Amino acid sequence: MKKQVPRNTLVNAKVDVNFDRQAYESDHIGFVNNTAVTKVKSGTLYRDPWGAITNPTNNTDNTGAYVDGPMNPKRQLEKANPSNSWTQKYNIHSWTAKKITYKGMNNSKTYSFYRYTPKSTYSRSIYQWEEYRIKDVLFKSKETTENGWGDNGWVSLIKDPGHAQVQAGYGYQIKMIVEYTTNAFSSEPAEARNKDGSGTFVRPENVLPNISRDAYFQTPDGKILSVSGTHSTNPRLKTRIVRETKEQVTLEYTLRDSYTMGIPTPGRIYVSEDTPDGMYKVRAWTPTINGVPTKNKTYDSKGLVLYEPEPLIDIQGGPVSNKPEPLPVSGYDENGNPIIDTRKVPPMHFLVIGSNKDDLVDSVVQ
Repeated sequence: MKKQVPRNTLVNAKVDVNFDRQAYESDHIGFVNNTAVTKVKSGTLYRDPWGAITNPTNNTDNTGAYVDGPMNPKRQLEKANPSNSWTQKYNIHSWTAKKITYKGMNNSKTYSFYRYTPKSTYSRSIYQWEEYRIKDVLFKSKETTENGWGDNGWVSLIKDPGHAQVQAGYGYQIKMIVEYTTNAFSSEPAEARNKDGSGTFVRPENVLPNISRDAYFQTPDGKILSVSGTHSTNPRLKTRIVRETKEQVTLEYTLRDSYTMGIPTPGRIYVSEDTPDGMYKVRAWTPTINGVPTKNKTYDSKGLVLYEPEPLIDIQGGPVSNKPEPLPVSGYDENGNPIIDTRKVPPMHFLVIGSNKDDLVDSVVQ
């Protein structure tokens, strides 16, 4: 669409089809011999099992689209579903062709066309899969950098949370790596249009999934950071596309830069000076996406077309709390400083080491 369509809009459409059955938008120039008009009846809209507005019928009286907003990231999160697999049935038709040449206009001009003959029709069932995962959530602070932990100070909150440490009064950076992968395109049977006129026709033909560029990170005090700022979340994340092919999309999310006198510095989440020592929970999750839309169809009790398997979402970490858990201390050094048993720190926790004056943590994002 040429401009953004507001949410809660009913979208009707007009599609013109020309003689070779290729569809195009009505404002394009071309031969037209058929026109279809689609429209939506608002009375038939309802929310599907995942909370999305859906138009359950599909006929000449009620088609088209309803423009809904993104899912609310503040809702209670359902269970994660980071991977799907299914068996896709393909119908394959092949044909041969014979070039016929003849003369017309008193033999002054030669014409030719292809005569097509069906060759075979059969079906194939192919195992396919897709994954939509948070590959890692990385944490960086003055503490991790000075101690040489991780990769240039970046430590994993999933694989090495015991070294995700920050001093009270300082800040930390985050980096999320999200990846979608599938074999749906490399495994589907190939169509062919050969020079001799023969060919192969395959249906269904897989359609590229719509991979969201948003993601969510929640601090211990409940603030939700996002790229879009949807539903009053804090739009402090930015996206970088690391890799994008038909079968793999890798996205990196970091905090937006902050500026001091026009000079950019990496964004940080600051922990107040009086934050008590302890372990603090954080949470990260993806939006819900449908993945490859060309899946096996099922129908619910209202006639809504659903696709199996379910939509994809990944969640790392549980519900957050601004009250700390005790540090896993294995002993103390000669100066009385606690020795942290890093192996006992659960995933998606970080450690605050500093003053112990308050009993709540407050995050300031800059």
